Amino acid sequence: MRPEILVDPTTQLLLLASPVSSHRTIPRRAYRSWHASDRPISMSPDASPPVVGELLPRAANAFGLRYKLETYSLDVKHKDGGPKARGFEQILGITIDAIDYLEAQILARVLDTPISEVRDNAPWGIKCVVEIPVRGRGEKSGRLVDVITSWEIRHTGAAPRLVTAYPTS
Repeated sequence: MRPEILVDPTTQLLLLASPVSSHRTIPRRAYRSWHASDRPISMSPDASPPVVGELLPRAANAFGLRYKLETYSLDVKHKDGGPKARGFEQILGITIDAIDYLEAQILARVLDTPISEVRDNAPWGIKCVVEIPVRGRGEKSGRLVDVITSWEIRHTGAAPRLVTAYPTS
């Protein structure tokens, strides 16, 4: 069952009512587009965030993947991304030289792999986690390992942007 979206008229916060949990608040600004002004946004009355088990909304229009892989997840020199890059190399045999392979695997599988987690990411919208199975390269080609991908959805109807990707051990 989808959570119900309510708007608190006093605070202008969106309230997500779920049968499983109590109300959670998401600031209205969390649903703005990338460069929207401070004017209120219009929400469809039947709009609701994605739900675990559903496919990632607008996955075919996902963006930021190559940039995030190149400058973060596969960059061994990056302060925070370096450990992820070393993980990709040690676990799957994937380095920056195989960026085309990893990008293609993620883009293909995000279309048919259900969301495993949804969480608030205020003020930047909602974050959806999709665990994508990826086959290793070279001597690691016998391995099939889940790659955790996290996608930011800024507002209802927005295309998802890759925030991070890393292999499970």
